[in-house]
Amino acid sequence: MTGNYELVVWDFDGTLADTRTAILAAADHAMASHGYPAPGADEVSALVGLPIRELYTRLAGDPGEQVLTALAEAHRTHFESNAAAVTTTFSGIEELLVDLRCAGSRSAVATSRTRRTLGPLMEHLDLGHHFAALRTDDSVANPKPAPDMMLELCAELGVAAGDTILVGDTAFDIEMGRRAGATTCGVTWGNHGEAELEAAGADHVIHDVRSLAALLLDTSG
Repeated sequence: MTGNYELVVWDFDGTLADTRTAILAAADHAMASHGYPAPGADEVSALVGLPIRELYTRLAGDPGEQVLTALAEAHRTHFESNAAAVTTTFSGIEELLVDLRCAGSRSAVATSRTRRTLGPLMEHLDLGHHFAALRTDDSVANPKPAPDMMLELCAELGVAAGDTILVGDTAFDIEMGRRAGATTCGVTWGNHGEAELEAAGADHVIHDVRSLAALLLDTSG
């Protein structure tokens, strides 16, 4: 068994880990605490993958800098307090990460989550040892859908973008990967559906982890 790509760059929310319940609860809390009506689940899911301040700029209708900062902080605080209890990795993901490492492929994470909220979840899920490098929203000058995270990861690990595949669940992930020159794979078990991922230009759209493993691993030998 060998890896079909030298580097696999993973999104976190909706791709590696099921954080949907925690994100929706944090959004409801943040909006209600500042007098806004609760957003719809589909409305929030459509924006997952964007930086948190951009998400609330859209949900709250450009509320101004002070309110925007407060909304983002309320979201992060609620998420930090509650996410671990309701977050799991998607079935089969951990086994695939192990298989990729055994096959000689390296994995990295590119997420719109900040280091502050990513670190505790990675520790809780015991995922950190699978990844050669990480990039978060607050570690780059230009977050998703800009290509900075991808380009920095490729440079750090000495891998050409052409030997890299981006795996993510949103159109924002796909745009980031395409702009970096990587192959892109959208997965439909997260926040965006097949139509959105295809419209974003995904090279592959995958519906289950077994099919993803077939794409990422050459098991013929």
